[in-house]
Amino acid sequence: MDYCSEIWFDLSKTINDIAFRVFHSLESVREFADKIRKEENGIDVLINNASVSDFESHDTHRIPHTTVDGLTHSFQVNYWSHFLLSNLLLTLLVKRPSSRIVNVTARLHTKPTNLNFTAGNGKLRYPRLTGYPLGKLGNVLFTKELALRLDGSGVKVYAVDPGLTFWRGRKFTDWKAKMLLPLLWLIMSSEDAAAQTIVYCATEKRLKNGEVYFDCRPSKYVSHLVDDDVIREKLWDVSLEVTQLNHRKNGKTITS
Repeated sequence: MDYCSEIWFDLSKTINDIAFRVFHSLESVREFADKIRKEENGIDVLINNASVSDFESHDTHRIPHTTVDGLTHSFQVNYWSHFLLSNLLLTLLVKRPSSRIVNVTARLHTKPTNLNFTAGNGKLRYPRLTGYPLGKLGNVLFTKELALRLDGSGVKVYAVDPGLTFWRGRKFTDWKAKMLLPLLWLIMSSEDAAAQTIVYCATEKRLKNGEVYFDCRPSKYVSHLVDDDVIREKLWDVSLEVTQLNHRKNGKTITS
């Protein structure tokens, strides 16, 4: 039994309704959202925490791993699927007073200096093994843009940098990543410690909308791109195209 199966088994003892979906399939995300919309009257908190590193999703000696949607695996799991799920569940979030969305990012989101959009095909161009930091950057830009678009709706949006975290379920196949692990363990936080800021942003009332939080306070490490209106709006438009929200009957939301 792998680590995820252990978590599933433990949760099933106390939670009656657990739905499992894979975030490397946009259709799976849509099915999950459809299920939630049919069964729930509202959502108080949505935490977008699906994550995969480039080392986990790529073989560095081959073409980067792509999903069934034809997208780079790490970028889809870390960003596209979160964008899609959040938009599909907005109708339930606005039904609850003071509901919120928490997008989990990482310090590495500050590494990219720009987002290069490939003209005309609704995709992003980026070097290999950069899907993870760019996906986490996408979450930060999405957080700020969604907070602005939802202003006055009652829904608040926050991004959380949980810090470098030791997760027992993480597996690396790349030999370089394996060599780094003993050093990383010395500075990694525990799973419980990493979860504190996520819980804080999910429950604390006095927070600044659209901000990035680290260690239960506004983070000092935020990409300068978050204040670029043009890049944020361009990413939004590309995201609508990639996730096909602008082609679906139920894809037109109050954020469009």
